[in-house]
Amino acid sequence: MTWFKIDDSFWSHPKTVGLSSDAVALWVRAGSYCGNHLTDGVIPRHIMPMVQGSEGAAKELVEAGLWLDHIDGWVFHDWH
Repeated sequence: MTWFKIDDSFWSHPKTVGLSSDAVALWVRAGSYCGNHLTDGVIPRHIMPMVQGSEGAAKELVEAGLWLDHIDGWVFHDWH
């Protein structure tokens, strides 16, 4: 079993404090997806409907520095 850990200061981190609720929910759902499917932090574009994400929320995560653009979609910054 894998785990997707969330730091207890996530809610007040400078990168997250200005995010919409949609972006935060996407970050959590996508992290859980990546952990479960062993993607090494890659979020394939085609799973966005499954994790209830939108392009706008993904853009927020990229602009905040939490995700990076990736050829297949996005990847978590500092996944490892």
